[in-house]
Amino acid sequence: MHKSPITLLVFATICGSLQAVTATMTGSMKIGEEFEKGAAPSSGAWNMGDSLSFAGSGATDNGWSVSLSYLTMDNPNTTADNITTGQISYSGRFGTISRGGAGDQTLAAIDDMTPTAYEEAWGWNVSVSHTQYNTDLSDETKVQAGVTYSPAAIPGVLIVFSAAAADQFLDSGATQALAAGVRYGVDTGISGMMIGFSAAAGHAGTDHGSTNDVVNQNSWEYTTVGAAIAYAVSDDISFSCGAAHNSSSIGSADDKVSMGLGASYTYGAMTISASAYDKRYNTGVRESNGSTSSIAITFAF
Repeated sequence: MHKSPITLLVFATICGSLQAVTATMTGSMKIGEEFEKGAAPSSGAWNMGDSLSFAGSGATDNGWSVSLSYLTMDNPNTTADNITTGQISYSGRFGTISRGGAGDQTLAAIDDMTPTAYEEAWGWNVSVSHTQYNTDLSDETKVQAGVTYSPAAIPGVLIVFSAAAADQFLDSGATQALAAGVRYGVDTGISGMMIGFSAAAGHAGTDHGSTNDVVNQNSWEYTTVGAAIAYAVSDDISFSCGAAHNSSSIGSADDKVSMGLGASYTYGAMTISASAYDKRYNTGVRESNGSTSSIAITFAF
């Protein structure tokens, strides 16, 4: 029988292994529009979604603290796809370790993990926060998982390992990905300002063919490095800017350099967010440029 993280938290509480338990429930709904120019220009794509999050925490008999979260949400676009995710974290004198997943993209298996006022400045936001099992009518299945560790002796450091596997279609092959990375966020000494750095490396491969005769077609390495600075003017207004370099060994060299800006304003339960970033691609054959801008309104309850 499948048990959600909240069910496991309640079970542990009844058994007496957790003390001082707290529980919360939050929700949000979002609508936005994104504009893109470049290789695949878009006049404006609307997206929307909603989510409901359950969380609980408590202290164990051996001095560790445990927190659990459970999130159910609509896919943040106009398709009728649902995602259910969960995470469990343990904290003690040696630091914090979390078991979660690699996000909702198979190959982009790690977040660039830098401070941001909206989404990541270069538009690549895949967090290690949950485990995902997804099946749709095209027989596509995905299983993704990851672990993060924050050592208590080095504040601001997060070490990440993630893995993903996907059967893209029933008889057309599978995709696997592994990634590892580290981030470091540090306060600048200026109230509300933070600087972050990140680096990650991974391997991905795709098999094509029937389930009885699988032939490896593609295998590549990829790396990403990034830096960003975020400044909270107040509790309601924040800004960020960042840059990143992504490279992979897909055929000839395939590099992308991105720079972007983000801002958000919160008024009560409503948040208005905007971002814009430029991208420059080098596929080893030619260079191309693109840009993306987006705006969104989120209501929390």
